[in-house]
This record gives sequence, C-alpha cells and structure tokens, in this order.
Amino acid sequence: MVPGSDVGPSFLTDIAHAIARNGRALQIGEDNDSGRWMPIRDAATAGLCAAVELRPSVLAVDADRPEHHHVIGHMASALEGEGFRPVVVASGRPGHAHLFCLIPDSGTHRRFSGNAAVLGFDVRRCIRPPLWPHRSGFPVRLLEPATPHEALEYLRSNGSLSARARRLLRQGDVASEFHSRSELVMSIIVSAIRGGWSLGSILDALVDPANLGGMKVQEIARNRGRKAAWSWTALSFQRGERFLAQQPQPQSAWRDERPFIQGIRSRVHLRNWIGSGGATDRDVLLAHLKICGRMGRLTHRASVREVAEGANVAAATVSRAQRRLQRAGWLILEEKGAARRSSVWTVSSPLDDADETIVSHPPEEECTGDVVSTHDLFVFRRGLGKATGLVYEAIVDRPRTVRELADDLERTARTIQRHVRRLAKYDLIERRDLRWQRASRSLDSVAFVVGADGSRDRRRRRHAEDRVRHDEYLERLASRTREAGHLSS
Repeated sequence: MVPGSDVGPSFLTDIAHAIARNGRALQIGEDNDSGRWMPIRDAATAGLCAAVELRPSVLAVDADRPEHHHVIGHMASALEGEGFRPVVVASGRPGHAHLFCLIPDSGTHRRFSGNAAVLGFDVRRCIRPPLWPHRSGFPVRLLEPATPHEALEYLRSNGSLSARARRLLRQGDVASEFHSRSELVMSIIVSAIRGGWSLGSILDALVDPANLGGMKVQEIARNRGRKAAWSWTALSFQRGERFLAQQPQPQSAWRDERPFIQGIRSRVHLRNWIGSGGATDRDVLLAHLKICGRMGRLTHRASVREVAEGANVAAATVSRAQRRLQRAGWLILEEKGAARRSSVWTVSSPLDDADETIVSHPPEEECTGDVVSTHDLFVFRRGLGKATGLVYEAIVDRPRTVRELADDLERTARTIQRHVRRLAKYDLIERRDLRWQRASRSLDSVAFVVGADGSRDRRRRRHAEDRVRHDEYLERLASRTREAGHLSS
C-alpha cells in the first residue's frame, strides 16, 4: 500500500501503464538520484518510487511551490471547462501537487502546456505516476476526482479507432487482407497509436477474447503467459511508433517542443554533475539539446561525431557518456544507427522533484551559444580539462570562495583548490576580498599559450575524413554484394 492511499500494486501498475509511453519505469532513490530502468509491474510490486516517460497525449504538471497550491485548482477548472478530465494528486511534500490530463489534440496540448509554463509550473515528460510512493515516504493522496478508479478511467480514455481498425479488432481478417495474423495485429496497433492509445490499453484490447483480431496475442498469452504477450505487443508497439515517425505529417500536426527543451536545459544546469565523468556527461547532453533546439523536437537524429563536435570531446568519449546518460534516464535510444543513418535519440528529464540549487548559468558571450566548458581551452590532455571548466563557469556566474565552490559543486575543498590554482596560473581568475572572480584575460589567448587552440576545428576535419572513408567502405561493400549476386545468378 502507498502511504496516504488505499491502492495496491495492481492499481499502480494500471495507472502507470495508462500514462506511460512504454512499459518501463525509472527507479528514484532517496537522494533523488536515478536508479535503473525496470518493468512497471516490477516497480509497482516492489513498492518503489519510480518515474515513467509520458505518452505525447498526456499533460503532466508539477506544482512544487506554496503559491501554486491554489493556482493548480484554477488550471484544473480551466481544463474541465473545455471538456477534459484532469487528475490532481497531493504528490507528497506539503503544498506540492501533480496534475495529469489526457489531451489527444496536439494543438490544445501545446496551448495548455504553454499556459502552465507561464504560470511557473514545471511541465514534465518524465514523472512519478499518480499515487505512486514518494521517495522520502511522504503520504500521497488523490485530490481530484473522488476515487482512484475514477482517476484511472480519466487517464485510460482512448482516442477513437478508424472504422476499419474497429472492424479488424472485433471481427478479425474476414476479408483476407493480410498475409499473417502478425500483420493484422500491427495494423490495429498502428491505428491505436494514432488514436493516442497507451501500450497497456492496446494489450487489454488484444487479449480480450471478444476481439477476434487479437487471436495471435491471445494464443501467446495462453501458451506462454501474459508476460510473453506483453513483450510481443511491446515490440510491435515500438515498431508501430517507428513506422509512424517515418511517415510525412501535415504541418499542423508538428509540435514545437522548444519550451520542453528549454526546461530540460535549465534542469541540466540546476544539477550538480559529480563524478569523474560528470562534466563530460553534462556537455554531451547539452550538445544533444543544442541539436534538439535547431529541430524544435526532443526526438532527433544525431551521430556520435556530431555530438562529439558539439561537446568538443572524442567520439569514443561520447559513446561512453551516452551509455551513462541512458542508464540515468537522460537519453533514450529510439533507433540504433546503421550505415549512413544516424541514431535516433530522445532527450528526457529523469528527476521527479527538483530540489537542486542553481550552480551556474554559462555566459554565452564566451562561447557563442555553447557552454564555457566546451571551449578549446578545456579539452582533455592539451587543455585544462572539463572539471576545471565547470569551476570557471561557477566563478563567472558570481564571485565565490573556495568553500562556497566546494559546497555548490559538491567537490572537496582540495579538489577545488587544485582547479583554482590552475585557472589563477593563467590569469583567468583573480582574488578579491577572499572571493575568486573572473579576470580580464580571454580564454582564446590562454588556449593559444597551452596549445589547445583549434582543437574543435581539428576534430571536425578529422571527422570529415572519417566520413569519407566510411562512405568509401560502404561503396566497396555494396560493390562486392552486387558482384556476389551476379555470380550466384
């Protein structure tokens, strides 16, 4: 049972599936750190605090300030006034609340998201589902509607299927339109995804014996269990999403996600990136967000070399950083790259409660839109290093003592002292009234002195050469394949 509520693991599983983009949940630790991804059912059964990625039709708002307590009610009333059915939950800490609402129309969803952002709310794409336990054990309870089962019904409502998809689901392939039952199920799933159905709702429909179109899934459930049916349906669901993503969409269906991108970028700067690879992980993630900003979408194509140029690190370093970011929930690999196609990534925000303090706001005049730590001066080996770049950013943000830097960046005073001495050696910072502040010397001039200037340009030229060699290799491979085909024929 969840403290403050009367629901069990079965209900928690159902309501998480109702809003989740897929069947995974990200465990959240007591210190608000991200754990591992696991099936939603396993997390619910274990009573863990976890977050899920939201499907596009779900609006989720985090109200975590005292002044939001009354405003969240006004927003719920506005949604009800337009015919929607919001779910409002007291999320744990006193005065904190979460609002969820199913809004299938992308234009209306975008309008309410914008209104929420203007009101100061945090519009989320990854969040703890309604009535799931708080990481610190605070009681959670439902504010609106009256009962948990009503809340589940509000969030479970699906968009309509096309007349053809409804016929296929209810009657099966009576006209012999498909070569196999798998193709029939895929057609139903694609239509359901278009209608905003969640994976859990699709599975429930397919395993219902009254729906002849789901006989393939029903057979799997009978012979191998519901878990196997879930896995098979989830794989088909992912294929259906990829299929729809490749289809041309009318301009009206395109949704500008720049407000979400800016929100995640702010959260990246709010977080303290501790550990040996923390600074690199941050710069790699910000390089992804820069690509997202150009496209206006959180889901984007990005090659390892493109990200490496943005973060000013080696391609191998990017690969390692991306694996760490995946485990932490910041990056989701939607499609692995092959041949000349780059991988498809989605940037997310894995945190449930934003308790961090602002550490730095990188000055754009230093790096023309990039963070300071991606400057040539802070590259590995030739330069001063990413960690030193983070310390420099914090000092540029505002003058600080060594102790304040250690507290803000969550490093030891000895570590900060080492970075400060390195920066002071090249007259990049100076000490006044016990606080270190930015000096007048430019980063470019120091990069020239230490021999790190031009690192990004050299990396770009090397990557261009790599791409040419890769294209030549693919041409040779294609030529050998054609020759083998001619010989066999």
